[in-house]
Amino acid sequence: RRYVRRMTNFRVLKVATLAACLCVALLVGSRAGGVVVTQLSTHSVLLAPPSGAAVPNVASLHAVACPLTGGCWGVGDFQLPGELTQPMVVLRSSGHWARAGTLRLPAAADPQGYASLSAVSCATATTCVAVGIYTLPPTGIRTGNQLPMVAFEVQGRWGRARAIGLPGNAARGSARTGVASAVTCDPRARCTLVGTYTTAAGRGRSFRAAAVVVGSDAELSPGEALPFSDLHSSLGAGPESVSL
Repeated sequence: RRYVRRMTNFRVLKVATLAACLCVALLVGSRAGGVVVTQLSTHSVLLAPPSGAAVPNVASLHAVACPLTGGCWGVGDFQLPGELTQPMVVLRSSGHWARAGTLRLPAAADPQGYASLSAVSCATATTCVAVGIYTLPPTGIRTGNQLPMVAFEVQGRWGRARAIGLPGNAARGSARTGVASAVTCDPRARCTLVGTYTTAAGRGRSFRAAAVVVGSDAELSPGEALPFSDLHSSLGAGPESVSL
């Protein structure tokens, strides 16, 4: 019993210690007036969405990164009037969350299309990388394709998001789709991005891309297909798909 009690206390202490290092725990959801974030050992905080957000607010945080240099960046999305979903970023510094801000979409994006950020990683509080999805303009009556994007915070400022090039075997035309779902950066701001795309054969596959922040600029490599051995369902359900 004493051993079990000690191990239980150790697990509780371990979880608490990890939470203290992360500084912030996410509660994904919304309330009228903003997004709720739960902080360790304090009450929940109601974040103010970007200026111009729809009322009542519909907004979500999907990820938070807190580098060792201090501060935290959160990313997600919010709705403008007309149910237009757009990406947002929000900074916590000196113990306080600022009002969330917007992010400029890739130059080819549909300004009326869906866009969101799903993950963020920071080397420092002024050097971060966020990934997500954006929408191309519609063609005729067909809605625009959704494709992966990445945004860089360099020297404390978020630049316009960039499209991530898909691997060479990606589908073309209306079947060309993809999403960037995760990113991680080392202390030197060398980052790896991963996501999912549709191949010309109609299968879901995963890709990776590399990014690095150097001085006042950021470099991004095209997406590279991750190796995957084709499988065949014993139930005859057809081609398989894989995602990261």
